[in-house]
Amino acid sequence: MRGIALIGDAAHTVHPLAGQGANLGLQDARELASVIAAALDAGEHPADRPVLRRYERARKCANATMMHFMTGLNRLFAADSPVLSELRRTGMQLFNRSGPVRKHVVGVALGAGRP
Repeated sequence: MRGIALIGDAAHTVHPLAGQGANLGLQDARELASVIAAALDAGEHPADRPVLRRYERARKCANATMMHFMTGLNRLFAADSPVLSELRRTGMQLFNRSGPVRKHVVGVALGAGRP
C-alpha cells in the first residue's frame, strides 16, 4: 500500500523478553522521523516509496538481529535440560562479569549502539 510505514509491533513481532519490542518501536519512530525530515529538506514527499524504503533499509538489520536474538534466548531459557541449565547459569555469570561486552550489549538493546 502506498504511503504506509509500519513501526513497532506493527512492523515486527518480538518475544516480550526484556521489553525489546518497545525499544525497537521507539528506535523505529526516531529513524522514521529522521528519514522524513531529510526527505522534506530535499523536497521529496515523505510518502514516496524511495523515502519509505530508506527507512525500511535503515531499520531492517537492527530489527532482524533483535528478533532472532530474542527468539534464541527464549528457546534457550525454555529448554528443560540439566546440561542447558548449567550452561545458561555459567553463561549468565560470565556475561555479567564481562564488562565492556555487557556494556555494549546493553547499549545496543537500549538503542544507543548498532548491532
